[in-house]
Amino acid sequence: MYEKQDLKKLIEEGKLRNTNSTKRIIIAGKSKDLPVYSIDLKYLYYNDKNGRISTDMNEYKDTNGNIDNLSVDEKNKVIEQFIYNTDIKRNEYTKKNIKEIGQQKAGVVLKDGRIIDGNRRFTCLRQLFEETQSAKYSYFEAIVLDELSDKEIKRLELELQQGEDKPLEYDSIEKLVEVYDYVINEGEFSKEEYANSANLSMAEVNLRIDKANIMIDFLDYINKNGKFYLAKTMKLDGAFQEIRNIKNKLKEDDEKWSKVRVLLYYNLKLSPDDDMGKYIRYHLEPIIYSDKFDEFFEKQLDIIENTKEIINPYKKNEETFNYEEDANENNKKNEKNYIIEENNNISTSIELEKEKEMEQIRKYRAENEKAQTESNNLVKSYVGDVKWQASRRKPIEQLDEITKKISVIDIYAISKMSKEEKDEVRENIENIKKIIDQIKEVIGC
Repeated sequence: MYEKQDLKKLIEEGKLRNTNSTKRIIIAGKSKDLPVYSIDLKYLYYNDKNGRISTDMNEYKDTNGNIDNLSVDEKNKVIEQFIYNTDIKRNEYTKKNIKEIGQQKAGVVLKDGRIIDGNRRFTCLRQLFEETQSAKYSYFEAIVLDELSDKEIKRLELELQQGEDKPLEYDSIEKLVEVYDYVINEGEFSKEEYANSANLSMAEVNLRIDKANIMIDFLDYINKNGKFYLAKTMKLDGAFQEIRNIKNKLKEDDEKWSKVRVLLYYNLKLSPDDDMGKYIRYHLEPIIYSDKFDEFFEKQLDIIENTKEIINPYKKNEETFNYEEDANENNKKNEKNYIIEENNNISTSIELEKEKEMEQIRKYRAENEKAQTESNNLVKSYVGDVKWQASRRKPIEQLDEITKKISVIDIYAISKMSKEEKDEVRENIENIKKIIDQIKEVIGC
């Protein structure tokens, strides 16, 4: 059971064992070596604002409400499952490693027991202690810092990611959610502050912001506003990258973007390809930039108008869709197994909610298989012609480029050349003439 303590006070009173080792940490750009203490697990709790579990926290709030309504023990249990599920294989390896040689890397905690760095190690120790009740797993080694504001905690978390003890890399969608939470929505960080804390260039921060805004817009388009965990489950980061590039190229052409947006988001919903990033780049993008786009879009609209929409809002026991029956049947067909602790009802409900949402998406695609095929065939019928048209124009573009380069040649500089250098120029001119003669012969002049 969790016990609230002031860890700094316990240190002063000599109630926390000093391990006689130190951990180097960078705070506000300054490096410090701080003593590592052995802290009883019952004094510690997870940081629920950890960016690595942001989509899980988003899903929990969407499904169960504010997690702060839970006790610290209940909250710890929920977040433990989130942390474990982020990378089960790596967590099991860490548990095995701790069993064999103990905790090797110290964590970072605040004096109230909030863990800022070391969530995976804390999780593994909690599970090992639960499984064995062995006292050797009942302590977490960490440095202890004074209390920090949420903004300071996030800054520290970002700075810790740059250190030698680099934690597990965030999922690409988690990074977008983090930018949304701290830069776009709450605005606790300016773009410059976030870039400095995360050691990112402004170009990378702007890229994440653009992609986050596209993610928000897409989820709104499919009536799943704010359900970021769906973007993660659907693995849409690559698609958001391509859409961002297209939107930037269109710049201020709002009229065309309004059409392109519908085209791209509709195809993301139907998902005619496993890798939608590549599908957009190699199939949709050439059509978007061609002079056949408007013609193509009108035909695409005819297909869209005959497409059934995602059922929303979803209701349990809805007559038109029995989730329990359909989900069970789908699980049998796909032989999917979900790793869920039987005694963790909250975690189970989160996984069921995630499956329910994805089942809606799968059902939507299954019911619109005909539209998916028609849309894909329409794309294929245009993309071949568009690419051939582009390849036909390539020589014209190359000749334009050559003309521009020749026009800026410094004639005066040539007049001052040596005989050998002028001979080189003559040779190049003769080669150019031969190529021009071949082109003239082809075009009949």
